[in-house]
Amino acid sequence: MATTQIHTWAIPTAGMHTTVKTKGTSFAKLSAYRSLENHINSTMQVNGDDIFITALISQTDKYWFNERWAVFEGISSMLSKTVIVKIRYQLKPHNRKIPYLEARTQDGFDNFHRERRVLQDFGWTSVTPDLIANGQIRQGDDGTCPGAYANVLVMSKVPGQSIVSMRDELTVDDLERIRMQLVFLLESMRIKNWSFDEQERSQIFYDKPAQRMYLVGFSRALQNNIPTDKVSYLTPNSMDILNFGFKHTILTERQTVIPDPYPE
Repeated sequence: MATTQIHTWAIPTAGMHTTVKTKGTSFAKLSAYRSLENHINSTMQVNGDDIFITALISQTDKYWFNERWAVFEGISSMLSKTVIVKIRYQLKPHNRKIPYLEARTQDGFDNFHRERRVLQDFGWTSVTPDLIANGQIRQGDDGTCPGAYANVLVMSKVPGQSIVSMRDELTVDDLERIRMQLVFLLESMRIKNWSFDEQERSQIFYDKPAQRMYLVGFSRALQNNIPTDKVSYLTPNSMDILNFGFKHTILTERQTVIPDPYPE
């Protein structure tokens, strides 16, 4: 029987220090031209928790950031439940002649930490995934890109599915519940100076039996310095909401007040 090779990296990260190990297929052996499906059935260890990777949900090359963004599903042995692992892999070595590489790399780091901060700061709303761990892997000398990084977010898996794939199942009442819960989250973010530079409807998940909405992606989130008292509070007809693909709704003056999104 072949001996399982274990790769270990220390992960420097703001607010949390994590150690990651991978068994089986090494997360260090990356290639811009290779699918990441070979990581399925491997084990990632984060803070002593073995996460068995069961599926590759998506992988997308983000050439401006010189990164490949991948989303995996796995099973946490410590938590005894399914988790989501989002990893941003460096695509090419930094000794390559890539225009504006330093600025692009910094943009990628800033974008990663903005998503991490939103997950940390707004988990209390119960309409985002719970952030379990985060950090940055540094590849060893045995990697195909020595010294390259991979930024990691481990989070809970929310129930339901993207509303884009549920369009024929959603009733008018479902859409209004989603809209009002989205208003609740985005208004909570606005108060802390957060908004989106682009709204992605596919990132809205809905658990129809529980009538609960979740927003699962925050790579488009931005924080500004505009005083919150200079920005109007959000309503169901605010552009921040309509840009997620909702239609304008007829409201009375009373209905413009944001209700409790989770009534008894």
